[in-house]
Amino acid sequence: MSTMLPLLVQQQHGGVIASGTPSQYATYSVQVDWDNDDDYTDTYDQLVGMSGYGVKSVRIRRGRDDELSQMVAGEATIVLHDPDGRFNPSNASSPLDGLILPMRKVYITASNDGGATTYPLFGGFIRSVEHNPERGVQETTINCIDQFARFSRKLAYADVSGFGNYTTGEAIFYFVNLDNATGDTSEVSLLGDDLANVSNRLLYATGERSILDEIQRFLELERGTFWMNSAGNPHYETRYAKGARSSSATFTDVMVGARPGIDLDAIGNYAQVTKTGNTAQEASDATSIAAYGRSDITPIDSELLIDDSQAAALASYLVATRKDPRPPIYGLDLMNRDADTMTQILTRELQDRITIVDTRGGTSGDYHIESITHDISDGGKFHRCTWGCSLRQAEAFVVGVSTVGGTDVLSY
Repeated sequence: MSTMLPLLVQQQHGGVIASGTPSQYATYSVQVDWDNDDDYTDTYDQLVGMSGYGVKSVRIRRGRDDELSQMVAGEATIVLHDPDGRFNPSNASSPLDGLILPMRKVYITASNDGGATTYPLFGGFIRSVEHNPERGVQETTINCIDQFARFSRKLAYADVSGFGNYTTGEAIFYFVNLDNATGDTSEVSLLGDDLANVSNRLLYATGERSILDEIQRFLELERGTFWMNSAGNPHYETRYAKGARSSSATFTDVMVGARPGIDLDAIGNYAQVTKTGNTAQEASDATSIAAYGRSDITPIDSELLIDDSQAAALASYLVATRKDPRPPIYGLDLMNRDADTMTQILTRELQDRITIVDTRGGTSGDYHIESITHDISDGGKFHRCTWGCSLRQAEAFVVGVSTVGGTDVLSY
């Protein structure tokens, strides 16, 4: 059921949170597996509530800037009060000496109901650590990155001897499983799957490409989305599944920093797709070209295409979904002003569909969340969340979801 959220106002800090009662304030957990033993139970693993030290701020950003591009690595920045250099990687007197290293696991969660429900905000690894001993500062900054850090490593070898009649989701599952350090691959979420099989498609692992490169080759053709969810686990969603999402919540008059309008640069009305070695298949829209001029979509040439008919269908799909003007990403800022808003801040995920009603500017409709940013400070009393949202436009036609005569398009 949709949740109606009223006009956003600046949250005034202060007050006491009653244990077990939903509140505009959340309690946070920021954990690091310093000794790499796959748990967060050791003395210094929990950074929140450490006597004499403390988490000064946390910033998390996941997603992408453009709904037509692929997701990028999620990042988190943790700033610690560190008066004596306990978290200084160069401090030989620190009880963590020799343990402050890259790729140590990091997990950030929050709860706004007294701990009954825990929401993940970020799962990943340490990328870098920097200590600032300057008087009056005395802090350590931990920069983190999600699983993309692993998947961007080069593949030296991959056994593809049994790789045959796989769908794109199965292929992505396979590539994720190539990295034994990624954990339980059952955590790879497959929301539906593409109708076309990946029959007899060739895969390469020469040391020049990464797991992410190989996944991207499939996404270029199938037009699905691959990202790390808020818990840091791999997640793949087909283009059909995105279109079938229903709205998770309605937000009325809370949109700030929005840029309503149209974007000429986002128009694409001519596409050329080629199965490697075959004749290029073309698609175009004469009405769009007459109105805006010809705008070429980046050509695709891939041996992963099954045949020319699939290449032609992909070209038609690209033009059908990009021939009309698309507005830029809208900014939706939320703050922990009440319990309902706080719950939305903690629960919404990338690609979620939401409804925005802007009675002042007349910009209303259904949107998908393309990026999520959390800024947490002031002992957790200040939590600002920013969503980058794209207007839901033409998607692939889904039986039982799309409207006959609507904007969704039939595609391969």
